[in-house]
Amino acid sequence: MNRLKELTSIYPILGNAWETMIYLNVTNPIYKFSDFWKALDYWEYQVEMDLDVFKRFIELEYVSIVARDSELRDKLTSLLPVSYCEKLKGLSCRDSSIDTLEEVSNLKLVEYLDLSRTAVESLDCISHWKLKGLNFQFTFDSELIDLAKFTDLKQLNIRYGNVDLNALVNLKNLEYLNIGYCKIDDFSPLFELPNLKEIYLPDNNFRKSDLLKYKEINPECDMGDIERLY
Repeated sequence: MNRLKELTSIYPILGNAWETMIYLNVTNPIYKFSDFWKALDYWEYQVEMDLDVFKRFIELEYVSIVARDSELRDKLTSLLPVSYCEKLKGLSCRDSSIDTLEEVSNLKLVEYLDLSRTAVESLDCISHWKLKGLNFQFTFDSELIDLAKFTDLKQLNIRYGNVDLNALVNLKNLEYLNIGYCKIDDFSPLFELPNLKEIYLPDNNFRKSDLLKYKEINPECDMGDIERLY
């Protein structure tokens, strides 16, 4: 009989800012246990299996589809079977060849999304989602991705992206922001975001005077060691 292996580690998708989720790692799901699967909060799905399996587990709320190597990553191009999971609240398809979310745009409850190292270049088809957390490391491009409608966002990780901070000024509810390694020059747009509680800043080209000024305005915001970083 196939066995389920519950991992003891906790995986924080967005560092300390993201809600932690327990991994349940499944190599070969047993279809007759479908009632058991309905009770799971989170399922890390390995793409060596047929994605159509999601049609059987429509009660899932959190799904992470992980390609373990480049060959599998190239094969992971469609999320259509996930569209059956109408109660889905969290979706991760990082490190995949997914380039559109059109196939899951029917979902209405998604609040947490991880698109790191994907080929997605537009979020227009999911602009109705009330996202609270977005992880879009390495491949985010503010010239292509419009975040203006996602005003419920509280957590945003776009490190190593092509980022113009003016694209974030509508995100008034943002509390956690990771813009490390983006080579940004102008910090001033973040003065429009008074509710930030934590900003991850390393390897940008900000003026220290701007950072210190923001710290005066928002002393509760954790910006790391400004003196050491800049």
